[in-house]
Amino acid sequence: MRRTSWLAAVLTVLALCAVLGARHSFAKEEPRPVPEGAEFQRFLFAATLEGALEDGLPDELARVVLEQDAEGRYRNFVYACPVCTPVIAGLLAFGLRGEYEYSVKGELFFDTSRVPERIVAELRSASIAERRLGVEHLVDRWVRRRVELLRLDDAERALWRDAMERGRKKGMAMLEKQHAADGSGPNDDMETCPNCDGSVDAFGRR
Repeated sequence: MRRTSWLAAVLTVLALCAVLGARHSFAKEEPRPVPEGAEFQRFLFAATLEGALEDGLPDELARVVLEQDAEGRYRNFVYACPVCTPVIAGLLAFGLRGEYEYSVKGELFFDTSRVPERIVAELRSASIAERRLGVEHLVDRWVRRRVELLRLDDAERALWRDAMERGRKKGMAMLEKQHAADGSGPNDDMETCPNCDGSVDAFGRR
């Protein structure tokens, strides 16, 4: 695929995000989509892509979040987790922004990083437990921003909180299944899913 095609694809996604945000902001009388299935996936994908762009996530830190083991398996994500999958997709889409042919040099979408220093320090830590805590805090931050953009009311926030909790439950079930396997997985030292925890924390735990 040509590089300009990648640009068109990502700009289409960004336009869709803006349209969805505007729809939720100015058409409150419309029925809200049920937070499950594709709607659930799009929410987290958009939250991640928007969050990374708004924060000006440095490529160095994006690589930390998407860290892989020697076999190419993600170390900070749970395989087949309904929360982790769209977060990965959003970060991969974010990474494609450097593949386009521009008439200007340098970063096009942001001029500085706005990632809080606490999160930067966590992601740069030598401890993988600390790095995963940084991932959790990033996801929390990005989901909160998405919630504010959509102007969800209390009832809608409750529906989405329940959806995130269901997603976390499925993700933890997959993590426990991996722990029960042969013990050679990339998440054997992972006690909880940082992406699931961040998405639930964004709505406030019960």
